[in-house]
Amino acid sequence: GGAAHAARSSPVVKPATECISIIPEVSSEWCAIACGLSAATCPREQCCCGDSCGPGPRSLNSTRLGTPASNASSSACAPMKEITAAQLSCVFPHLESDGASAAVVNQLLGADLSTTCAWRNFLGAVGAETAGLLRLTQRRMTEEAEERFTGRGPLQLSGMANYRYCAALSSCRCADIVDRPELVASDSVVGFSTARCIWTHLFGHDLGSHADGTEEGYKTTSCYIMHGSAACHPNDWDDRLAHWRRAGECIVSLA
Repeated sequence: GGAAHAARSSPVVKPATECISIIPEVSSEWCAIACGLSAATCPREQCCCGDSCGPGPRSLNSTRLGTPASNASSSACAPMKEITAAQLSCVFPHLESDGASAAVVNQLLGADLSTTCAWRNFLGAVGAETAGLLRLTQRRMTEEAEERFTGRGPLQLSGMANYRYCAALSSCRCADIVDRPELVASDSVVGFSTARCIWTHLFGHDLGSHADGTEEGYKTTSCYIMHGSAACHPNDWDDRLAHWRRAGECIVSLA
């Protein structure tokens, strides 16, 4: 489905003044980019720019939401820094089991997915968005210019502004996707780089913060990816839940 539709509608430009985070859950890097898009995309409850920050001390916060305290104590969430080739091919059976795909995923996301619950939510979302990594490009409905930026990749990056947002991130190995959007679907490194952009940056916080081992946490993650907000009513929830459960079973049984 049309994933990662955050509210971005203008090209990335440098903000006229310094924009910083005013809450610990959002990074100043994210504010600098979001507020650089246009005044309309600058969330005033999360960021301030220039004189609007007032005379008080400025904290150039560079942190994102971490795993909630409840996750650390949850017996359902164990530490997990990487996924094995066997686990990944169990989740997505058509993948080769030579370890190449697992190596790419671990290289790009191993530092961000630190528990079994985070891996389960991520892989469940990827499976739901791509029919088990079998459909990496959405079917085009029209030939309009915006259709060049149709949903692509493991988490279905969608929309010209979102392509520009991820391409502008120094941490995303996807700098060419505005000129060559097809790379998001055809190049696994580029594709999983955009998935990392969506997971850790696009919504102003790390989606792993919702990974607490519960269906509700996975639903919140899914809603952000699909609609850009925490609450929604997915009409394909049973299918999404099936991908999440499969990911969990593969992670546990092949640990």
